[in-house]
Amino acid sequence: MINKILFIKNVGRFVDYSGHGDVEFQKLTLIFGENGRGKTMLSAILRSLGTGDAQCLLERKSIKSSKEPEACIRVNSASHTFKNGNWDNPVPELEVFDTTFINENVYSGVYVDHEHRKNLYRFIVGKKGVQLANAVDDLDTKSRDKSEEIKSKGKEIQQNILGAMSVEQFVSLPFVPDVDKQIGEKEAEVEALRQATSIANKPGLTKLSLPKIPLANLQSLLTKTVGDVADTAEKLVRQHVASCMNERGETWINSGLDYVKADRCPFCGQSLAGVELIKAYRAFFSKAYAALKHEISQMISVVGAGFSQEAILKVQQTIDSNSSNAEFWKGHVKADYPLIEFDKVQSAWVNLHSGVEQHLKRKEASPLETIELGDDLKQAITAFNGLAETVSIYNKNVEAANGLIDQMKKRTTGASQDVVNKELEELKNARMRHGDAKARKLCDEYNQVLGEKETLSNKKQQANRDLKHYAEQVLAKYETNINKHLDDFGATFKICNTGTKLTGGKPSTDYQLSINDTPVNLGDSKSSVGGPCFKNTLSAGDKSTLALAFFIARLEGDPNLPERIVVLDDPVSSLDPSRRTCTQQVIRGLTQKVKQVVVLSHDSHFLLSIWTEEGQSDVKNLQIIRTGQESALEEWDIEKATRDAYLQDYFAIDEYLEKGATGDLRHIACCIRRLIEANLRLRFPKHFGRSEWLGNFIDKIRSASANHMLSLVQPKLTELEALNDYSKKYHHGQNPTGWNSEPINDLELQSYGKRALNFVSGA
Repeated sequence: MINKILFIKNVGRFVDYSGHGDVEFQKLTLIFGENGRGKTMLSAILRSLGTGDAQCLLERKSIKSSKEPEACIRVNSASHTFKNGNWDNPVPELEVFDTTFINENVYSGVYVDHEHRKNLYRFIVGKKGVQLANAVDDLDTKSRDKSEEIKSKGKEIQQNILGAMSVEQFVSLPFVPDVDKQIGEKEAEVEALRQATSIANKPGLTKLSLPKIPLANLQSLLTKTVGDVADTAEKLVRQHVASCMNERGETWINSGLDYVKADRCPFCGQSLAGVELIKAYRAFFSKAYAALKHEISQMISVVGAGFSQEAILKVQQTIDSNSSNAEFWKGHVKADYPLIEFDKVQSAWVNLHSGVEQHLKRKEASPLETIELGDDLKQAITAFNGLAETVSIYNKNVEAANGLIDQMKKRTTGASQDVVNKELEELKNARMRHGDAKARKLCDEYNQVLGEKETLSNKKQQANRDLKHYAEQVLAKYETNINKHLDDFGATFKICNTGTKLTGGKPSTDYQLSINDTPVNLGDSKSSVGGPCFKNTLSAGDKSTLALAFFIARLEGDPNLPERIVVLDDPVSSLDPSRRTCTQQVIRGLTQKVKQVVVLSHDSHFLLSIWTEEGQSDVKNLQIIRTGQESALEEWDIEKATRDAYLQDYFAIDEYLEKGATGDLRHIACCIRRLIEANLRLRFPKHFGRSEWLGNFIDKIRSASANHMLSLVQPKLTELEALNDYSKKYHHGQNPTGWNSEPINDLELQSYGKRALNFVSGA
């Protein structure tokens, strides 16, 4: 229980207050204070004592003081001191209902926002619920810390990432065993795409083609003779040729026979009839001989065409073209490009051609002579066959390279360079992800923290489920209690559909208003204009009533209610007059259930109604007074303070006559006139208006007829006139220039004071 406020320094208007006199608190303590005197400041101090929140005091530091706030309050016979920005020992049993409670837990202005719902939730669910909510908050905090850690490590990882790849994508990249090879290939593909037009137009490679010599036919031709020539004829012809002709003799003779006409020699004209040599010639150079000659001639033509200068030049052009094109393709396609030296080709080519040609020329000169292949020709044939094998390998490489070149052409036709660049970027990132020790370590740590965050998230989900299950039970009961209080207060609305909402990962209270049995959403400051909501369906008094109902219902559900110290700051400041009585009853009910109730109000009559109903035992009445520009607490005479104006004037004169002057005598003089006017108005309310004063009253009494009610005062008319003459000097209406400076004699004032009391008492 709060025993006494020992001192308050440098907090608002309480600049240097020390508790003097009888300012001890009781079980029910009523504190009166006019607006602006420090009620809110005092409730803020008590709130700070209950929550341990220093900001409540620090933000209310006295404007004219350079010193820091201090306070000392005795609670349960122990001192609790605020100094150096902290309470040495907060009092968690304190529960304060004030504008701060409303603004933090219920609504601000005309809106119910998420923070209100969240704070109200924690207020409603109590200690166990708060513990569960704290567990959720703790896991949420740890989860956020892990998120920050993930974010921090992500920033470090990001420095190693090429392009726009996210950290998550980078960390998840798989290991690529031959990544360097793939990067090289992909870089070549990128370059190829850059030169897509050139690739499309660039030809592939061309196979080499070598002439073919039918060696079997050649050998057969060189050894072929004419089998039907007689041995004698052949012998004679050969002897004759050998004796007088060269190697072309056979040909010369064969040609000469065509000029023999009528058996006469084409040279001398002599008859050739019977010449044995001529007969031998004709037998030797038969049709078979002519056919052999033709066959030899054809072979010479075939060999000459196959091994022509144009043919060898074409081979050279093909080799040169392939070499040039291969240099281009090497930059785009990895292949075994063909290589061959033209000089070697030419050498084998020329040697074979020359040897074959020589043998055929010999055969042509002596068709019937058997000519064997010479060693030089055999070597040339072997060399040429080796060249053919080399060309075959060359052509296979050409074919393989062309296959890869065709694939490249297809890939670069209509392919997206952006896609390939992205693939290359991913490969390079994979190499960095798994190949760089620092990056690999960061990614491992990143995955570890991700796992830890997932574990925390799972725990948080379970904690939220536990909290929601508990809260649903509490909230259902809470809704019932609130609606009972709203009904007691005569409210035309209720709350409904109370539940838990998880916004932003933290629990908050969710409920609706029920107006005419129709659910209405609360809305918030972001809600669209036009629909029914908290803002436009409840009056100011309704909103204050709802806040008070929340507070009281929560208290009643508190298992530690008997230990609570409840502070209510102006609980009826915005309530409709019809709800004041119920509020008094609620406060009286709380007084029986809690350790202590402290009520602060600017409404003295509201406090009087509590004091009157409660009785005077265990009740302390205090007031916040002004001392210069500061405020202080002192004992308060609630009866005296709450008298109406008539009684206040009466007792002011009575106390003056009994105790003597304790203040300004002019005040007593003014009380005389006001007392008499009020007395006459009460006695004759129908005859004296509010705009009339004592002089007007006297005129009406004097002129009243014998049967008029005012005639009852005519016997006192002389006394009334005397009192008027005396008191009007101190009334600004009838002495406008000197009423506040008219001298007052104490003895004279006592005399007229007695006469005024006698008049109103009927003496």
